[in-house]
Amino acid sequence: MVDIPNMRPSILRKLHENLAEPDYAEEFLASLASYLASAAPDGGVDSDRLNVVGLQLSNAKVWDYLKPADVMKRAGHISSEVLLTFTSGMPDAVARSFLETRVRDAAE
Repeated sequence: MVDIPNMRPSILRKLHENLAEPDYAEEFLASLASYLASAAPDGGVDSDRLNVVGLQLSNAKVWDYLKPADVMKRAGHISSEVLLTFTSGMPDAVARSFLETRVRDAAE
């Protein structure tokens, strides 16, 4: 498992390259889904960490390889607070994709 909230700069620099490998991408996706499913924003440090993880993943161009819908599908139900905190610093198109997936899943 990838330790999502504690990724070191060396891991983040190679993340885009590593996600091109299907096995690593699947492991990363499972780790991210698990992290989001268990995240509990507290309005403080935990919320900041969740936001920073979203920023780091966007800066590492993770969304070139992983689809927000796949993350949401694997994570199951995550709170709106988690989703909004995680996506708040992402590019608009990516954040919108996460939120649209959430709305679509809720309608089904």
